[in-house]
Amino acid sequence: MALRLRRGTNAERLTITPAEGELIYTTDTKKIFTGDGSTVGGNIVSGINNLLEDATPQLGGTLDINSQNIQGTGNIDITGTITASGTITASSFVGDYKGSIVGDDSSILVDAVNSEITGVVNTTSVTATSIAGTLNGNVIGNLTGNATGNHSGTLTGDLNGSVFGDDSALLVDGVNSLIVGDIDTKSLNVTTIDGTDAELNLEYAGPAAGSLTTLGAIKINEGSTTYGFISGSKTAMFLNSNGGGTGLSLFNAHLVTGGVKVKIEPANSDFTAPTEALEVLGNVKATGAFMLPVYADDTARDAALTSPAAGMVIFNTTGTKFQGYTGASWVDLN
Repeated sequence: MALRLRRGTNAERLTITPAEGELIYTTDTKKIFTGDGSTVGGNIVSGINNLLEDATPQLGGTLDINSQNIQGTGNIDITGTITASGTITASSFVGDYKGSIVGDDSSILVDAVNSEITGVVNTTSVTATSIAGTLNGNVIGNLTGNATGNHSGTLTGDLNGSVFGDDSALLVDGVNSLIVGDIDTKSLNVTTIDGTDAELNLEYAGPAAGSLTTLGAIKINEGSTTYGFISGSKTAMFLNSNGGGTGLSLFNAHLVTGGVKVKIEPANSDFTAPTEALEVLGNVKATGAFMLPVYADDTARDAALTSPAAGMVIFNTTGTKFQGYTGASWVDLN
């Protein structure tokens, strides 16, 4: 003999309030409910077959998924620790994550043991108050903020900001766009950027420099010894063997009388402008022939030398005569 319970569809069950202990069987959902005399439709007693009707289901112990999957659409909101020995695949993760992260090729991207990011960070932007520890790998994109430590490798892109030495001395002034530290290099190449010329500018920073104040200089040294010295002032350019006065002075034709003054005495202090196109302070020695100005006659000579100075010597082809100027007149020297 069979015992038959009160039955009907699930929709019909929800229209009655079964008495306490009364059983109801739904013919469409195949579930059993028991009444308590007050709950509409009764309470399910057929086991955990459907969680949809329980708004706040709870576990009484550990949930063993028995090598099955938990899948669907929704969120997992949990307070505690998630421990996984396999692969976690998710479109987004919100919360704290503890443990290493391994790539598809089994390489470690985030080393949780040593607290390091060991993989490549490839993103549009990374925003962080600070990164403490070692960053190994490549940074592709922009790095905004302060970086303290050593950098090994190639920097491709723009570096904005100041650069300091190990002694905290400012080397590159990012605020004023200046290199303020020493440049110690084997070769310095200056190339044009506007298609016209290349310039190496040595600019004197102080105001109201004197006419002989060195505005810029290039020195050729061996250790602390200077063997070559190229400098410039408002008056002239100086090419000296050691910066002590021996060498060549090129006076600026735009500021003073043009010409070249050759200084051959280290103690020479004559920085006045030359009175002729070439003025030599000291003796002159030549291993070849010395060519004097040649004029066809006295008329040609006087037309060329309208204001001769005492001591001038020329060659006059009329009569094949060497002539010198006494300060008052030309006289034949042979």
